[in-house]
Formats: sequence, C-alpha cells, structure tokens
Amino acid sequence: GNIVTPYVKPSNYKKVIWKDEEIEFLKNNFHLKTIDELELLLNKSKFQINFMMSKLNLFVKKRWQKEEIEFLRQNLNQTTTWLAVELNRPLGSVKSQKRKMLADTSAKLKTS
Repeated sequence: GNIVTPYVKPSNYKKVIWKDEEIEFLKNNFHLKTIDELELLLNKSKFQINFMMSKLNLFVKKRWQKEEIEFLRQNLNQTTTWLAVELNRPLGSVKSQKRKMLADTSAKLKTS
C-alpha cells in the first residue's frame, strides 16, 4: 500500500541564527538597499532575508510609475502572476493596482 514517510529534516539542515545587530541593520536598511545588497552585507540568502522581513513586518512601499501603470492598462487581460513577473512587483501590489484600475474603468462607464 501507500506508506507515508514522515518529514525528516535533512542532516545538512542548519537553523539560521540572526544576531540582534543583523536584525537592527535589516530594520534600518531594508528600504535603502536591494535584496542582492542585503544578501552580501548580511551573508544570508534572499529567502532568509525575505522571511525575516515578513516576520518583522518590513515592507518596501514602491510608488507606481506612469510607465508601469500604462503597461498594466495595456495588459489587463494577462494573469496577475505574469504581470507581477514582468513588472518585478509583488503579487499583492499588482492585484490591488489592477483592482483599482478596473474599479475606475467601471465607474467611468456608469457615469458616461
């Protein structure tokens, strides 16, 4: 029959320890540096940095540029995932921008 084997952490699995000063550095610099720069400066993987940022509720609010909004408008029929990759933006950010755009469009249609 189908035997389910329990998950076992690989023997090379190492718990990542964050020092207080690394956490402070991340808090003070996450919005000033790219993930690539943080990866080098903190000697942690992108995954570890993103995980810690979400754990600490650190988010970079990046304004939408006119070109990005225009690109989104021209590609509204594309999937949100595709748009997020093309625009290099988080899925949630693209979803809310798309929602806002569709709401504006339907509001304009109702008033005309």
